[in-house]
Amino acid sequence: EKRPVIIASDKGFLRISGLSDNERVSVYSIDGKLVSSTLAHSSIVTSDATMLKDGIAIIRIGEESFKVFVK
Repeated sequence: EKRPVIIASDKGFLRISGLSDNERVSVYSIDGKLVSSTLAHSSIVTSDATMLKDGIAIIRIGEESFKVFVK
């Protein structure tokens, strides 16, 4: 069963909600370099993505991946 995951971007920060406890969230640059990785301790994770030069991030949550424009 799919669950709704919401990814929002604001001023270089990503806010990811709809997560399960202890779910790993990894943020990658468009060239595949790991930017950050964390475990969710609530249904929401905030990640700093200001170091992404081209403004695009790949978000990996469990087995799912999402491409996001970071503004």
